[in-house]
Order: sequence, then C-alpha cells, then structure tokens
Amino acid sequence: MAQLAPDGKIYISTAGSTPYLHVIEYPDRKGMACTVRQRAIELPNINVYSLPNHPNFRLGPDDGSLCDTLGLDNHPLANFRWEQEDTLSPLQTTFFDLSSYEPASWYWEFGDGTVSQDTSPVHLYDTAGAYQVCLTVSNPYGSDTFCQTLFPGVTSADNPMLQNFSVEVYPNPFRERLAVSMNTALKDAVFRLYSTTGQLVATKPVMDRYFEMEATALPGGFYIWELAVKNQRIKSGKCVKLD
Repeated sequence: MAQLAPDGKIYISTAGSTPYLHVIEYPDRKGMACTVRQRAIELPNINVYSLPNHPNFRLGPDDGSLCDTLGLDNHPLANFRWEQEDTLSPLQTTFFDLSSYEPASWYWEFGDGTVSQDTSPVHLYDTAGAYQVCLTVSNPYGSDTFCQTLFPGVTSADNPMLQNFSVEVYPNPFRERLAVSMNTALKDAVFRLYSTTGQLVATKPVMDRYFEMEATALPGGFYIWELAVKNQRIKSGKCVKLD
C-alpha cells in the first residue's frame, strides 16, 4: 500500500509483520532521483498491510464543472516545506511546494535578495544566518503568501535556546541497536544516520527524550548521526557499527 501524505512524500506499508514504513522522498523526480528508502521509519508497533488515512480537506471546487453549483472559486493557499539534502553542503536548501487550491504560479523570496519562480527550487546561500523565506502562490482568483524563518549553516552553538541542550548516542561502537538520550524533549525532531559519503541510511522520528534505533541490517563501518528539528541540524557526531 502506498499513499501520498500531506508533506508531499509517499509512504508505503510492508507486506509482512514488521515495525517499518518505506518512503519515497521526492515523488516528482524521475528515476533514481526520487530516492526510495526501505525501512525508513521505525514504528512503535508491528504493522502489516495498513497505513494511516490522510484526509485531504483542501481539494477545493472543480471550477467550471457541473458539480460546481455553489459558484465557489479556488483561492490558493500557500505552504511549503524545506530540507537540507546534502549534509556536506549545509548552505544548500531544497524547497517543496505544498500549496493548495490549484495555484498556477509560484514566487519565492529566499531572504537574501534572490527570487525564483520554480515550483520546488533548490537554493544555495552564500553565508550562514537567519533568512525569512516567503512563497507567494497565485491563480486567476487570488494569491496567498506563506513565510518561514530558516537557519542554514547555523549550529546549536549559535542558537541561545539550544546552548544548554545535550544528547548522548551510545553504545559507540554499536551492534544491533543504537540508543539516544537527550536532556530536553524536542518537538518535530528527527534522528538520522548517514554514511561517510553523505548517503542517508536510516531515519527515526523522535517521540521522547530517550529512544532506540534498530541497526542490525546496517553494514559495519563509520556513520555520521544527526539530530534535526524542522530540518535544522541541532547536534551531530560520529559512531561506528561493528560487524
């Protein structure tokens, strides 16, 4: 079973009783660029042939059709998400349009004086810092603007709110499982493991101050771990998986 979620990714259930979901990260990209990740998300319970429903309440009217008897128009609603795909290039940010109600044009302002009219652009900032990114979507019936503040290249040391935050990743070296313990609970946090070449190999949503990640299937070698909140890297480090 595969289902397109509100974040623009496709989530796929497993055919057997396992605690995992597979993910297609970039469904609009062709071929290998779509990035299919098996067992990308570890669930708290065993799952088989099931996915949560994602009701779409933002379909809007079918303008001009016989069913559009109320005479409503699709006034667009802007929304987007962003992430840093390449951990070796922290100033490069990929944006994904999540707007609703049939937008026909897109106008991005990246907060550094540059703009784009692509649907989902990739932008490279010159320097680390705080940038307010705004997306304006339009169609013949109206327009809407949505803004977020990004911190590309900014580490926790530069953020006063996170200077007292600490995280421990152990054991190191590890074998079957990797444990993560934090002194403060984080909202919308994700723990990721990367190979030394920058390839994302495992992801786990952070539900509490302590959690464990299954690592039996990972080959032995060096890995880079990352703790991120809304795709802003908070902490990172290195660990070793034993064969």
